[in-house]
Amino acid sequence: MNPGILSYLLLAIVIILLASGWKNTLLANWPMKGWFVFLCGWAILVQCQFTLHKIPVNGAFLWLSAAGLLFLGLAVRQSASAQVLGYSALLSSLYYLMKHLLLIDPVFLAQLPHMDAALVLGLCSAVLVHDATRQMGLITISVLAGEVLFYCWHGWPQHEVLGGLAFQDSWWLACLSGRTLSAGAAACLGMSYRKEEQNQ
Repeated sequence: MNPGILSYLLLAIVIILLASGWKNTLLANWPMKGWFVFLCGWAILVQCQFTLHKIPVNGAFLWLSAAGLLFLGLAVRQSASAQVLGYSALLSSLYYLMKHLLLIDPVFLAQLPHMDAALVLGLCSAVLVHDATRQMGLITISVLAGEVLFYCWHGWPQHEVLGGLAFQDSWWLACLSGRTLSAGAAACLGMSYRKEEQNQ
């Protein structure tokens, strides 16, 4: 699968889930207007490309950077900023490590390494954080920081765009896998609690 296709498929799945009433299950109490603004902004900025200090940057990277700051601000209001930043440092290091393994020995990873890293990131975020806002903030900050860390350490390759198609695939896959795992775990726990109450 070529980079970029997965992000559009996952975006379509998210829109279908939101329209079919799964918003509260996957995203807790987030307002639909907020998601509408985010998706519209994404659809517009993903088509744009800017140059910052001679580095080409896709608009999706800037849009997610703004979203990361918003998530961090919400975490500060919930007195959870230290938790989000601490876990973000851990997961961004893990994200960087998996991309670094591709350069050392690709045998460690599958044919699409950015997907492997995204799935591991989603799994770890579901284990570490259950709140939707904190989890989305954790994933967003981790992917952004891991991407910047990788290119700062290894140098900027020619014809590479910061926030390009592979990056977009990674973010969408990490978010959707993390939230799906969290929602599934919450549903299983709720069913077990109801069975215990019925047995009593």
